[in-house]
Amino acid sequence: MIKVTPKIRRVNSAIAVSLMLAHTTFIGCNKNICNLRVNILNKPLDEANSISTANQIDSKTKSPFDTAYKAALILKDAVYVQGFLGFQGQPFRPIEHSWIEFDDRIIDPNLPHLGKKAADLHYFPAQKLTVKKLKAEIEEAKEDYPDDEPLPIYGSQPYEYYGDVMLGGKEYLKAYEAAVAKCKELNHPQSKNLN
Repeated sequence: MIKVTPKIRRVNSAIAVSLMLAHTTFIGCNKNICNLRVNILNKPLDEANSISTANQIDSKTKSPFDTAYKAALILKDAVYVQGFLGFQGQPFRPIEHSWIEFDDRIIDPNLPHLGKKAADLHYFPAQKLTVKKLKAEIEEAKEDYPDDEPLPIYGSQPYEYYGDVMLGGKEYLKAYEAAVAKCKELNHPQSKNLN
């Protein structure tokens, strides 16, 4: 097991607030005061340890689930997370993604494959698994569906629809909706100053 150091890249306060409020639901505005409801505080992405972990597991795959699984196996006290990733630009919608979480930070061993700056990424967790639970789920998936890839794991039924796909429980739908809202915010066309 590798112990990850808690070295986190510092970002300016506006980005830090944006990262912290990544799971915010817009309620409405009244007299220039906007009301927001924070659902989940997002943890900061540890860029240095994300890249270091990717190098340690020799990450070459574009499958975020397999990469995060390999990282979970070598990182002490890691929690494997599946959910969605939002950012500005193509594909202009959330992508299904997986990463590692600790109490105080995110490590994304997929970071080198994303082609984005760490400060521009917004994580929306739908499911969290300890390494022990993850291994058990993978073994069960291999037994029940030997012709399919064991990852990602979608939890118990009934499944909800998100996007054009039916996968995951209500927590997936909530994470997907929050990620869609963030992508819309990030990709909203900027009005040109006509002055």
